[in-house]
Amino acid sequence: MENWFSPDEWPNRQIHPGMGMHISSAWIFAFNFLTIATTYCEMPIALDEIDQNHYTPTHGLPKLNDTSEIKDHPLPKPSALPPKLDQNLTLENVSDIWQQAGNINTKLAKADHFSKCDNKERLLIPRNCLFSWLGNSGEKFDSIKKKMADTFLESRDWKFSTDHGKEGYLATQANATFVMKFTEIHHPVVSLNFMVMTSYGKNWDGSQIQVDAIVTRNDSKELEQDLTSMKISGYHDKETSEIFVHKMKLNSKAEIGDGLKIDVHLLGGVTFKITGMAICSQ
Repeated sequence: MENWFSPDEWPNRQIHPGMGMHISSAWIFAFNFLTIATTYCEMPIALDEIDQNHYTPTHGLPKLNDTSEIKDHPLPKPSALPPKLDQNLTLENVSDIWQQAGNINTKLAKADHFSKCDNKERLLIPRNCLFSWLGNSGEKFDSIKKKMADTFLESRDWKFSTDHGKEGYLATQANATFVMKFTEIHHPVVSLNFMVMTSYGKNWDGSQIQVDAIVTRNDSKELEQDLTSMKISGYHDKETSEIFVHKMKLNSKAEIGDGLKIDVHLLGGVTFKITGMAICSQ
């Protein structure tokens, strides 16, 4: 048996295990791989019958040894939405912020005697946005291009880009501009949200856009307009490219039937990249 598992002329030479070790390793790998695969495939069925974040060995799932609790198991998923992705959110604080939000929700639910949410129940979630798209989200890029193009009044020195695998709308030179127009909107609008790639280096130095949103009222005999503006920087001094969400709240809400025009102008630098937009009622 020692000769079958050990290298030839062991212990004088120590180069490579023999055939026995190869065969045993292959069987061990195959067994564990199939165990992982079958466990993963059975989990959705099992989770339909058990409470979330609680392990029960149903449908052939392996039993735990001498305990019903997984050692160092993950904390239950907080009963709150994940925290907002902004400049203040980091890998170090995301778990704490999410957990705190869940604790607050749990306390409020108990105080108001709310019933426990059934995670198997299908909920109809209303659409809160007049217009939205997000690069690399599963939506086909050609669909995003058409969606944007259908709103353009003007687009100069901007282009659709997939450089470095990141889909978005890219300014290609200084003073680039584009204008979007929505006539007689069918959904109220409170905010404009821009997903922006923030980067570094010579091309991105000083990169900044100005966004002007003009709401034209439909319920006035005279033409009445409200202007809201915001500047967004596309540069930082970290040697990495990151995407952040920038939110601009309109000075006054755009109501159904109003008109909305959005003017985006590159104020500084020679490039800027928008990787997503959402024009929403919240």
